[in-house]
Amino acid sequence: MAKNQVTSGKKEGEVSVHGVLKIVSIPFISALIGWFTNYLAVRMIFHPYQPLGLGPLKIQGLVPKRREELAISIGKTVSNHLISHADIANSLKSIQVVESLKQLLDEKVQEVIDRKLLSLNPMISAFIGPETKAKIKAAIVSEMVLMLPDLAERFATGLEEHLDMQTLVTDRIRSFDLEKLEQIILEISSRELKAIEIYGGVLGFIIGLLQVGLILL
Repeated sequence: MAKNQVTSGKKEGEVSVHGVLKIVSIPFISALIGWFTNYLAVRMIFHPYQPLGLGPLKIQGLVPKRREELAISIGKTVSNHLISHADIANSLKSIQVVESLKQLLDEKVQEVIDRKLLSLNPMISAFIGPETKAKIKAAIVSEMVLMLPDLAERFATGLEEHLDMQTLVTDRIRSFDLEKLEQIILEISSRELKAIEIYGGVLGFIIGLLQVGLILL
């Protein structure tokens, strides 16, 4: 009789420990399920590249499936909100660009003066001293710098007439193969996508804790 009681007590103890382990494991299992679910969802943004399945029941990655819509949408966004012809014109008129162009003009005009004067008449080049050459160069560069804003405006107008920014960006994205497109998107949003996976695990763990709480009530 005593042996039976001891055996029964051991079994109850074993059952109790087993039950505790099951309860404790619930949050971790829920965390694993939450993480894996989000991990799978993130992977299905890109994969599979080609439709898989039978009949009407097929699955395909979101990006491959909506590649055309994505290309058009990005093209519109870039054209309407990110880069416009006016932005290009304003950039060309900026102080930094003007200074860079001024330095370039200064170098090129000096080369032209030296080359042209020498080709016209070596004697003329000999009689025109460095100071005179510097004045000629300064006058030419000064006039050309004053023309830069107008040139930038005309350049932007020409771009607007002949360059379709939306079509250019859309066609460029269309030309990418799916692996390249996936690589670009991951370079931009890899941290955010990884965070989604982690949040899935954290949320699953919290839900598991709530389940444990309900069991223990």
